[in-house]
Parts: sequence; C-alpha cells; structure tokens
Amino acid sequence: MSDQDDRELTWTRLRTGRLRELVAVRGAEEDYIALVRAVLAAGAPLDEAYELLREAEQRHQRSVTVLEHLAMITAQTGRDAELDRVIRTLEGVDPTSRVLRIFDEVTPESGREWAENAEATQRRLLDAAGSEDEQEAEAAVRELAQWARSFPANSTYAVNHGFGLVMRGRYDEARQVARDTRGIEDGSFADAFNLGQILCMTDAREEGVELLREAARRAGSDDEREIVAEALAQAGDR
Repeated sequence: MSDQDDRELTWTRLRTGRLRELVAVRGAEEDYIALVRAVLAAGAPLDEAYELLREAEQRHQRSVTVLEHLAMITAQTGRDAELDRVIRTLEGVDPTSRVLRIFDEVTPESGREWAENAEATQRRLLDAAGSEDEQEAEAAVRELAQWARSFPANSTYAVNHGFGLVMRGRYDEARQVARDTRGIEDGSFADAFNLGQILCMTDAREEGVELLREAARRAGSDDEREIVAEALAQAGDR
C-alpha cells in the first residue's frame, strides 16, 4: 500500500468514526446518508449499509431520501420481499420519486442483460486473476472481493473470489472464504463442487472431500457425476 493509500484509508476511518458519533448523538437523516456513503466507500458489505438505512427509516419514517437509498441497497442485497415493502412505502410518501421511475424501467430483458454482463465480468476477472502480470492479477482479485462484498447473499461471487485467491497462492484467505461461503451456498451441485475444490486445494482436504461427496449426491447428470469422481480421485479419496 502506498503512502497516499495509507493516508486515504486513515482519513476514511476517521471520517467514518466521526459520522458514527453524529448518528449516535443527533441521528439526522443526512448523518445516516453520509455514514452509509462512507462505509461503502471504505469497502464495507452492503448488509452494513442496509442495517444503517433500516435504522434510519425507523427514525425518519417519511424521509424520501432515506427510503430511496434503502430501496437501492435492498435491491442489491436480493431482499425481494423487503424491496416490495420499501417501494410501497416510498410510493405512499412520494409517488414522483426518481427511484420509483428507475424501478419502473427495469424489465425482464434489462434484468437478463445485467445478469449476462455480470457473468461476463466474472469470467474476465477470473482470467485476469491468473495473469502473469502481478498488478493486473491483484487488481482482479480485489475486484472479485468487491463483488462478493457488494452481493453478500450471492454464493457464486464468493466462490469466484475464492478461486481468484487460489490463483494468487493466497491459500489461507481462500480457505477462509470457502468456509464462510458454506453458510450462504445455495444447495446447488456447482456450489458444493466448487467449494470442495477450493478446500482441497488449500490444505483442507477432509472438508473438501465432504463437499465433493455432497456434490455427488446433488449431481443431476452422468457428466456431473464423472467430474466429481475425478476430483475425488485427485483428492486421494477412493
């Protein structure tokens, strides 16, 4: 980390601490919004921003600004039922809200396009994480980490972050990411298989084999069963 980066990080921490004090003492809606922006700029997970905005909503129930920020963060964290509630509340407070127009413009087609672009970005970042250019590779891993933090309920992004760390030889971090991801994995074959691979590659063979066996139970085709059998054989499990 450069001296400039270190100074910026120190300033961000000091500013965030001051804003937390303001929220605790005064709790104005602008204090909450400033704090949310500060924690996100510091790389905090979206869940932290969501909890702050829920607290702000309880104190400022008719604040259009708070509700608009809450709607955007809620959408990004995948809380669909909560998003419906926030949208209905916002409609009652300000039917002309710009955020309502944004959600009105979201179509199934635009949603699919966003998902396709996100998938392509993940593939690009994983390719870059394996680059011989150290700066490019480390930048890709940082971006994968940001995706995982921004979408904490999305196990695919967490898995990709884990694989990126493995490519960089950061095995302790990758192992911890895989263990943490077990708490949000979606019950799919892919999650069990990928997490099992990461754990096997990071000296957590017993945990990895356990997940690979689970992947075998989830397999829905002969091809899936075959690749699990190969992975188990490579892990020394017969």
